[in-house]
Amino acid sequence: MSQPLPPQLLAALGRAERRLPEISAQAVERYAQSSPHYGEGFTTEHVYPVMARNCRIFGQFLLRGAAGANEDAQTQLDTLAAAAQDRAEDGLPVTDLVDSYLMIVDMICQAVLSEVSAADSAGVGALLEGMFAQARRAVYTVSDAHQQEFEAVGTETREAARDLVRELISGRPGAELAQRLGTRIAPAYVVLALHLGEHPAEPAADEVGRRIAGRRKARRVQQEIRRTLGGDVLAALERDEGMVLIPADPGPSTAWLTTIQAMMPRLEAVAGATVRGGVSAAAATADLPRAAALARNLLNLVCARNDPGALGVLDNLLVEYQLAQPTDARTSLLRVIEPLTPFPELVETLQLYFDNDFNRRRTARVLQVHPNTIDNRLAKIADLTGTDPRSSRALMLLGSALTLANLNLPGA
Repeated sequence: MSQPLPPQLLAALGRAERRLPEISAQAVERYAQSSPHYGEGFTTEHVYPVMARNCRIFGQFLLRGAAGANEDAQTQLDTLAAAAQDRAEDGLPVTDLVDSYLMIVDMICQAVLSEVSAADSAGVGALLEGMFAQARRAVYTVSDAHQQEFEAVGTETREAARDLVRELISGRPGAELAQRLGTRIAPAYVVLALHLGEHPAEPAADEVGRRIAGRRKARRVQQEIRRTLGGDVLAALERDEGMVLIPADPGPSTAWLTTIQAMMPRLEAVAGATVRGGVSAAAATADLPRAAALARNLLNLVCARNDPGALGVLDNLLVEYQLAQPTDARTSLLRVIEPLTPFPELVETLQLYFDNDFNRRRTARVLQVHPNTIDNRLAKIADLTGTDPRSSRALMLLGSALTLANLNLPGA
């Protein structure tokens, strides 16, 4: 403020300050009624002392700052910043916090104006300018303090959730971590293993930009998971992978599967990238290590098949899962179709022959060739592999070999 306020306006500020207890009480009631964070039925009994005190401190900061004489300004700001951190820890949104401060500014301005007579109105513009300058300073301080604490609490919560997921899928009880997180360990869980593909912004950016884009992608996926499956879900998501524990009933019901299957396309939409998953149920927390290992293996199968948006479920991948096990037979099985490698048209014909339930005419239509051409190619496959695809045993052998080759597993 370039010019000091006239005595009559300073006196009006003093009278308004003496009304701060009354204004603070009204502000608490008004905030409790209008705040979306607290909602209907909220009573101010437990929060009144703290909120009213902060209202008075903020009012003093505004009025004394506007008067140009506030030796306690920094102490007042520190008190308000500490209160903002407490509200962030409580989960109060910063928008609600800022709205409450603007409401108090409005109420105090009205109180000041009511103390100014028409004869003393000269200089009111400068007075209001000074009050708004103080308000900007205070709102910046409290919102910055809130944001820092909110981020710290969010980071701590995410890390605690990650640690709890790791504890549980490693077979450890996790009770201490659950207590710190403020959650209860469910009697049973569904385990969802996820792979997140690259968002277009990730390869196009530098390392910092890739990390930012990756974190944003993971955060959006986690938000959609919580929106769909509820807030009790435990998630440990990174930029490209993650593990999610979904509380479930210990019984045999698989109603959760339909929900997760419907969720997968939405995860891709919010991620802006491919999302693949593997899912398995644990009937008890002690079964989580087995379920987590199975979910990962099913995820690996889905990724090997290069099927975007797919969800690996054991009942749908029984043959693939069994063939993918690292046994001595796996290498020998792949050798069955190895002679076909130089002839891609034969591999394609054999695959379509299986896909079309061994119907040579339908296979011929897909390939746009004569059915006799299919017969000739099948005969050549029999010559090269020593296994005739028109016999039942050969169908099982060649089908298994094709399935294993399509999985494209490391080391296979």
